[in-house]
Amino acid sequence: MVSANDVQRLFLQSVISRRVLSADLAKVLWKQSVEAVKAVDDTLQINANEVDGWSNFLASLNKSLDPLDLELSRIRNEVTGRETYALVNRRDDEIARIASDYSPLEISYFRALVEQIMLAPNSSYSVSSLAALREVNSLTSPMTKAQAESILASFVAKGWLLKSKVVFLVSARVVELQPYLSQPTQKRSGLHHLL
Repeated sequence: MVSANDVQRLFLQSVISRRVLSADLAKVLWKQSVEAVKAVDDTLQINANEVDGWSNFLASLNKSLDPLDLELSRIRNEVTGRETYALVNRRDDEIARIASDYSPLEISYFRALVEQIMLAPNSSYSVSSLAALREVNSLTSPMTKAQAESILASFVAKGWLLKSKVVFLVSARVVELQPYLSQPTQKRSGLHHLL
């Protein structure tokens, strides 16, 4: 039997493979999910109004996702200025760490970069590309500058960092890193679940 909750299921199935999507696409996927559920049972009362219906849907969706330590977060893209949504994991545990594509050394490098970006003077939240590469000297295990350049390019390609003359965190990733960034420095544990 179909229910209004199936709108959430359909929407999440559409979002999971994308993880980050524009606000316009998110609303299109939501409307298509509403239409698909109503096509099965047109007696269901589902608010499809773009303003309050969307807001209510997001609030309900995030309430449903909360026990799973997931959230659909709204972010403004710093490059385009456009609103985007990201499905983020809010939990740091062993299972989440297994999903990482990066080695412990590469994660340590990313952690060191995040520290330097967050501690940057004048709240610039950026470091020079040269300073980012020098960060390999703070690692306990050796990493060459060439390896650092390669992994830094990977972080940029995956949308974790932006790089021009300086390196800084992407807003979508700041949202995902919030639990990590809000911890005191000595308590910050691995970013494995985010990478």
